[in-house]
Amino acid sequence: MVTLKNLLKKSTNLGANALLLVSTLLPTLGILPTQTATAATNAPTTGAQALQPTVYDTYDTGNHTYSGEQNNVSYYNLGGNDSPTIAGNWFNLVNNHQSKVGFAVFKGAVNTSQSFTLKATMKVQGTALVGASFTDAGDSLGFILTPSSASTLQQNIPNATGPNLGITGLSSSFFLGRDLYFNSGSNLDGNAGTIIGWQNGGANEAVIRNTLLNGSLNPASYSSGNGMSDNNQPNTTNGQAWTTAPDDNYTLGVNSGVPATVQEPIEISWAPDAVSTAPAGYNSGTLSYRQVSQTTSNGALIGASNVNGGPNGYVLTTRVNLQTSMTIGYVGATGGNYGNLSISLNGASGTLPRGTQNATVNYINAVTGKKVKVLPSSTIIANVGDRLGVAAPGGATSSSPGLPGVYKYSAPVIPSGYTAFSKVTYGGTFNSNGVLSGDVQADPNDSTNTTGTLTVANIDANTASSTNVINIYYIPQTITSHVYQALAPNTPGSYSLTDAQIKTLGGTDFAGFTSSTGTIGWSGNPGLGSQVIGSNLSGLTSSTPLSMIGSTDG
Repeated sequence: MVTLKNLLKKSTNLGANALLLVSTLLPTLGILPTQTATAATNAPTTGAQALQPTVYDTYDTGNHTYSGEQNNVSYYNLGGNDSPTIAGNWFNLVNNHQSKVGFAVFKGAVNTSQSFTLKATMKVQGTALVGASFTDAGDSLGFILTPSSASTLQQNIPNATGPNLGITGLSSSFFLGRDLYFNSGSNLDGNAGTIIGWQNGGANEAVIRNTLLNGSLNPASYSSGNGMSDNNQPNTTNGQAWTTAPDDNYTLGVNSGVPATVQEPIEISWAPDAVSTAPAGYNSGTLSYRQVSQTTSNGALIGASNVNGGPNGYVLTTRVNLQTSMTIGYVGATGGNYGNLSISLNGASGTLPRGTQNATVNYINAVTGKKVKVLPSSTIIANVGDRLGVAAPGGATSSSPGLPGVYKYSAPVIPSGYTAFSKVTYGGTFNSNGVLSGDVQADPNDSTNTTGTLTVANIDANTASSTNVINIYYIPQTITSHVYQALAPNTPGSYSLTDAQIKTLGGTDFAGFTSSTGTIGWSGNPGLGSQVIGSNLSGLTSSTPLSMIGSTDG
């Protein structure tokens, strides 16, 4: 017995002396030949609608502008390994423990093809029992700008503590804020002085630091190399910038020391070039960070003057290429030193253009796991954080443009050769034979989402990902047919048909045939004529007919 895996499209009688005959097709189906559908236009931006892949190849949810959600703590995802919390309008990211990371990232993303700003306030609190200083309160606190999703940030925590500013391990990511510890070493923050000057310990640097494509922290050089002086580089073209940024106390014009706690306004801004020179998927421009000290005047009774950067604060700028859609938020990290690291959105302001990602919709044969040939895959352009759902063919569509936006499309009508809409899954990949595997019915991008939708995740353009994927399954019709071998009269012997011979003899009728589990053959002389038609088995000395149960594939 030989099992044939794919559909034999229709009953065929072959001429005299042919080695292969196909008998009755049960039941007889009116199956159309494979057709190539070309979708050349994008669907109108209507939020959600019926999917018509043979008419439109791309859909767009629209609603690509935020309405101030980025300034509200309820629109952020918290994560970390020190139980970060929200208290009022504060994110308490790290709570006085060593080697911890806490983050609060916006549930949407930012579109770097447009300019944006984001303002907040950071609070650094040293907790040493004697001589507490904010510069001894940890490793870092500030903004994070990354192509990675919140779930990736959570997974990356073991790589991000200590001298890693909360971002090591994340590809092409940025930290903008306070570096609170100087780590000597040419591959970290710079070379320490041998006698005096820069040494391992608490620091007061304001920095823009980045990671490379492989996630390693790009080396810096805060010291000049002789252990005697700072090496401030506030305006650069290489993606990194830094300056010493003291926030000392003053009493009547006299510096009275480093406070245990500082609370400082911070701001990130981006200005893309009018014509980008970055590779595809990126935008070139200028990235800036501004930090204002809590003490900006020395308070002298006569001749008071600006200190600690003055009212304009410390400003860093650098030229860089940013991925088109980036996750933005706040991160705090500690190593051997520790304290309380917090961010406040009280008085926060700024505008963010909404970042988008593409979601792919595949149409799948529920028996073979392969794509339905007559339905090309669709693309939905959606905002990061949006949720996309699919109703059965003819089901109701709906649009809700909030954060998250929720858009329900309806599946295409059941294609010819299929009997029913089956199910919707998310994610997965196709193997070398074109079979989908690894897809799931739960939201792969948000475990808290139980609405039967897919949360659109921000995806690193340099990292392959299969999570922003929707799969719509259809149940195919099935048929049963029989294959017989016919021998020319008076030609006893044993004959076998290979897979290649089946395809050759069958011609276009066997175009969908790929493989059997062996060869086909009978021995003996049936003594029949040149053809066997239908289910007439008289005279055959071999086994019963070979049964094939297959399925349509469009």
